[in-house]
Amino acid sequence: MSFLYKKFEQYKKLYLSYGIYSSLIILVNNFFYKIFKKRYLLGPIDYHKRYLNKKVIEISNLKVMSGNYKGTYLINKSHWSKFDFASKLLGLYEQQIQNFIVKIQKKKALKNFINIGCGDGYHALGLVKNKFFEKSICYEISPEAREILRINLKENNIENNFIIREEANLDKIKDDLKNINIEETLFLIDIEGNEFKLLCSEDLNFINQGYLIIEDHNFMLNDNELKKKFYSNIKKFFNLEIINNGSRNTFEIDNEFLNNLNDDSRFLLVGEGRPKKMHWIFLSPKE
Repeated sequence: MSFLYKKFEQYKKLYLSYGIYSSLIILVNNFFYKIFKKRYLLGPIDYHKRYLNKKVIEISNLKVMSGNYKGTYLINKSHWSKFDFASKLLGLYEQQIQNFIVKIQKKKALKNFINIGCGDGYHALGLVKNKFFEKSICYEISPEAREILRINLKENNIENNFIIREEANLDKIKDDLKNINIEETLFLIDIEGNEFKLLCSEDLNFINQGYLIIEDHNFMLNDNELKKKFYSNIKKFFNLEIINNGSRNTFEIDNEFLNNLNDDSRFLLVGEGRPKKMHWIFLSPKE
């Protein structure tokens, strides 16, 4: 009975949130996914996001249309995203992080960009392609993502500026940093909660003269002791600043298709699929 009651409560919540039509679509979609491991049906919002995604791919010719990464080529393939490719091609994906990276790079004359959990390489590609950084080391656990990155590097003609690694750990990072000036280096870390394990080590002296931006996934971790150790440890070695998420302005991009979109579609274009309000941590060297 408890199982049936739990299912009833789930369906009731769907109905109260979305109404009978959309609820039925979601239920049928979930059924097909469980049986065939493939989504044959989409909800109304996802269906429209897919349409917008396709249109932006067409109008952009797979090159970033605006912002810091303008002109960067991106292959039409991703190992993880769900209709948020449009925000990347528009140049608006994680825009507050783009702007922060560029600001710090110019202020500190940084040359090296190390991306731990680079995914398909969006930030690293745009930053090196547009000459904000001279070279980059990218760590990524997914073989599919690494292959997409390699294709993008070739298309942007910047293969020689990159080193691609698999999963990161402190020993591998230390080894890669032997011939790099840490004071000229920025780290971007996005590893879905594993940042707490990676940086809870007592010894961070080897990077404490560098600059780090970490996407904070504290809500994904139930180990409060590990979280406490992580925050305590990084505060010993660095100054800490919070970077909050921010707004996106599609009206700054002049394009016939975009100019004829209604406001609802514009907001869907810049959605990044985050489960809740999130922030980044910026770490800078202590004097």
